[in-house]
Amino acid sequence: MEHNQSYKLSFRSRFSRVLSDINYTNKVISFIAALISPLRMFSKLRFHLNQIYENLHRIQNNLNHIKNELFLLKINREFNNTEDAILLTQQNLRDHEENIQAISFDTTSGLLNWPEILDERQRHHGFKELLRLFSLSFVKENIVNKASSCWTLLAIKNCDQLLTDGYNNFKRTIALNYFNFLIQKGDSQIQAVESFLSQETIESCHQQALNMPHDLTFHHEQTTYYYFVFLLWEYTKQLDQRNYLDKLEEPKEGNPILVFANGKSMSQDLANSLIEYYSIDNAISFQQIKSVLEIGGGYGRNAHVILTLNPDAKVVLVDIMPALYVAQRYLSSVFKERPVFRARNFYCYDDVKEEMEKASIIFLLPHQLPLIPDQQFDLSINISSFGEMSLDQIQWYFKQINRLTSKYFYTKQWQVSKNPFDGFMLRKEDYVFFKDWHEIFSRNCAVQNEFFEMLYQVHIHDR
Repeated sequence: MEHNQSYKLSFRSRFSRVLSDINYTNKVISFIAALISPLRMFSKLRFHLNQIYENLHRIQNNLNHIKNELFLLKINREFNNTEDAILLTQQNLRDHEENIQAISFDTTSGLLNWPEILDERQRHHGFKELLRLFSLSFVKENIVNKASSCWTLLAIKNCDQLLTDGYNNFKRTIALNYFNFLIQKGDSQIQAVESFLSQETIESCHQQALNMPHDLTFHHEQTTYYYFVFLLWEYTKQLDQRNYLDKLEEPKEGNPILVFANGKSMSQDLANSLIEYYSIDNAISFQQIKSVLEIGGGYGRNAHVILTLNPDAKVVLVDIMPALYVAQRYLSSVFKERPVFRARNFYCYDDVKEEMEKASIIFLLPHQLPLIPDQQFDLSINISSFGEMSLDQIQWYFKQINRLTSKYFYTKQWQVSKNPFDGFMLRKEDYVFFKDWHEIFSRNCAVQNEFFEMLYQVHIHDR
């Protein structure tokens, strides 16, 4: 009896403790739940805040895009006004031309203290020629002559530099917008070219750079720039198995940034052009090339090398303004004895056929390419300008290259080209070449290692 009563008391006691434990557990659970609930709320709040942040980021991007569009619309309106002003100025010049021509250049030079007018090249490539070429570019819009936003801004920059520093200094201004790199310490091109040279040569280049006199008109860190150019020239000399350097020197026209080696004036542009020339020449030999089409040739650095090393070759340069004006003036001055076909309006190839066939250097605007007959060129070239175009524009040029080229096409482009002004990016794999083109080589560039270069044989089945 006492045992049973003791058992009941023990059971009640244990049961009470269990209830007490359950009650305590419930309190703990409630307490934990009270803690977790705000954490869940905080997690949800953070999720919603992230969404709000992403939406704000998208809104900001859209606003920036709208801002850019408005800016470019303003530029287009200004260009339209510029077109009207240029055409009006041309008309005024024509209205007064008869009176102007009635007075000799000698008299005009004396009356206006204008000695430059006595120079025939100055008369042919001065202000009137700049106006004339701009007026040629104001044609009906199509996919090719509608420059990208990026190139519109670059054209404005180039024109500003022409106005500020003049044609006589274009190699220190406009040329730096093309393929003349303002090298800084740590640039990957320095490490790339050093890897091909001995330590003794590297030290010699560094010492030569330190010994270069300071150029007050070159507003950049000069020692690093000169060091790279000396390195580049040592690398170029290693490539020069055919002694092309004996025939080449940087022309003084345009006031280039020079280094001096072996009694010759050399530049970064000349070195890069010879490196590109050897890329082609080592693969196919320039001896079989009689005519060259270069699309986007800048001021003519590659054309200068091709024409110097191949006196019988014909080179056709296609570009937009003001690059075409600079190239036409530059190459006409450097190759004074060569017949030149200056850019002009024509609507049928037969109208200009005789003059083009006699010319050694020809200048065209992009919209004129379709007027040129098929397979006119042994080699077509484009270096570092497709990256600023839309894919539709690139494919338009590829179709023209396929139609106009009888033998080879060489191209050198950024592996990744970012164009924030037009909101797109191009990679090597985005370039779609014709399936019947035969790839001769495709590789990363040795010095400009963020670029690739490719050489194709075009119309291989036509041979």
